[in-house]
Amino acid sequence: MILAAAFGGLIGGLKHAGMAGIGPDSVQGTVPTVLFATFQLTFAIITAALISGAIADRS
Repeated sequence: MILAAAFGGLIGGLKHAGMAGIGPDSVQGTVPTVLFATFQLTFAIITAALISGAIADRS
């Protein structure tokens, strides 16, 4: 993708959008890809909870 090449792979492409092509045996380095995605999603959930809590506190 042009966007992935323009940013040096920082943003990446849509190769694995929707977890396509990722199975239980997919490994990125020494960490299973599903475990890494779960780890990243915990921060996404925590961020959403912090923002909604801050909005609820202000109103």
